[in-house]
Amino acid sequence: MADEPIGADGVSALAGADAPVFETLVQMTLDTFERSGLDAETYLLTRIAALVAMDTSPASYLLNLGAAEELGVPWERIQGTLVAVAPRGRQRPRGVRRPQYR
Repeated sequence: MADEPIGADGVSALAGADAPVFETLVQMTLDTFERSGLDAETYLLTRIAALVAMDTSPASYLLNLGAAEELGVPWERIQGTLVAVAPRGRQRPRGVRRPQYR
């Protein structure tokens, strides 16, 4: 796995391939961005959060993280988004008590 491309280089490698499915996905993403009304950083952070929620494929992360890198989205913002949506299992937030049934 150490030889796999990451970030914008990985996106460029995918884009350079004869990949009509990839091209379609890129166009769908661009169309969705334009209709969202969000700024580019918010749009990409939202997409990254949705990828986590959907437990999607590594290629989806590669595409969106590469785009975020190219737009200059700070890595700390991406990390913060990932921390915010990280699964916590069945734990309750601190201070929240289990309901008492009688």
